[in-house]
Amino acid sequence: MKSRNPLLFSFVVIMGISLLFSEKGWTKGLEIQRFRSPVKSLSGDSMITVVRIDPRQYDFRLLCASEHGKKRRTVKEWAQEFGLVGAFNAGMFQKDGFTSTGYMKNFDHVNNPRINSTYHSLFVFNPREPSLPPVQMIDRECEGFNLVSSKYRSAVQNLRMISCTRENVWRPQPKRSSIVSMGLDGKGQILVLFSRSSYSVHEFINILLGLDIDIQRAMYLEGGPEASLYVKQGEKELSLVGGFEAVFIESDRQDTFWPIPNVIGIVSKNDRSRPCATSPE
Repeated sequence: MKSRNPLLFSFVVIMGISLLFSEKGWTKGLEIQRFRSPVKSLSGDSMITVVRIDPRQYDFRLLCASEHGKKRRTVKEWAQEFGLVGAFNAGMFQKDGFTSTGYMKNFDHVNNPRINSTYHSLFVFNPREPSLPPVQMIDRECEGFNLVSSKYRSAVQNLRMISCTRENVWRPQPKRSSIVSMGLDGKGQILVLFSRSSYSVHEFINILLGLDIDIQRAMYLEGGPEASLYVKQGEKELSLVGGFEAVFIESDRQDTFWPIPNVIGIVSKNDRSRPCATSPE
């Protein structure tokens, strides 16, 4: 993605990982960075994209096909239909094509009421009280889910990648794919992390821990061709599509968004014209 203002980009090398640019020319609270990984992927350009979102400037929305007409949409379609600045996978889903593999709740709508015993990360937002942080990423082994999650109207449970002690908790494995994940930095900002190039999850986590992005925790969202990230403001647009997945699609030719049932979207707190996906209780 190119910017019309060359002053928006800075070039540095950090811990062997090349930061090709950091673009802050979107609205306040939204920053996009691209890094070239020192670990060369077997497919693609070995680029890692990081979208940093300040929850003081942006609200988060959970949109589920189970709540909106049983219609799966691409992230771009979700964004256009519901007035989102950006959208990305909310997590993996079951064989029915709609139900999340982990607990998922949005206000009164419950997509999946069951806590997955093997998923140790929970992203919560839409707090019930203004004194609470706007978003939290809860580690089940550090804080537990019940007390914190009950104070928020929206919750998404996924596989944990980086624990509350900043440890890579994923075992090494040979399977490689494109990956989209979500993290939390030391200032409480959300990081959406994307690689079209294929890595094992264990490799990808080690790469993230080596980036100068202050990542503290992270959860896995999706892999392969369904991994999707879309951001648009004015004339600026970022479209990232997953491709390679071992055994399933072992090529880098896939270049279109796939319809998915559940997405997390963002809207600017300053833009009151955008429709709200769900009315508060």
